[in-house]
Amino acid sequence: FSAPQEDAHRMLFEGSAQLALMFEREQLETREQFVELKREVLVAVVAKQHPLSQFDQVSYEQILQNRQIVVASRDRTIKPELLFSRHYWRTDNHHSACSMIRQGLGWGVLPLEMLNEQPHLQDQLQVLNLLDFTPKFEYFVDLVWSRETRLGTAAHFLINHLRKQRKTRH
Repeated sequence: FSAPQEDAHRMLFEGSAQLALMFEREQLETREQFVELKREVLVAVVAKQHPLSQFDQVSYEQILQNRQIVVASRDRTIKPELLFSRHYWRTDNHHSACSMIRQGLGWGVLPLEMLNEQPHLQDQLQVLNLLDFTPKFEYFVDLVWSRETRLGTAAHFLINHLRKQRKTRH
């Protein structure tokens, strides 16, 4: 199932999940282990009917003043990553964020792969050209698990399969 990054991380250590696909974290916990899967690019987008889409370049001040749709933990005490706007709505996954952005309810940050895999989105959304900083955010996606949890056969198979694939790519 889908969960915001912070929730997935917590679930690993509570034992309600054995594996999680997560974006790289600034600080690693000593209890976690991971295998890097791939690089993912996130881009700032807005619906083509949204007022921000009129501009060739959008300043930091403009995005601060427009509602952002942000993928975030259900725990409201956790500050979302990649939050820029003063006014924002939270959702727990990129698909519902995309739906709200497409409806013109705000701008947001989505995986570029989502736009590439669903060409109709490119007709509905515009990538914002941010004036004050690079509009592409690059992260690695990791398969993460807790060192404290005993993993099953399927989890070990998946981890070993990914490690073999990484070995053949390098």
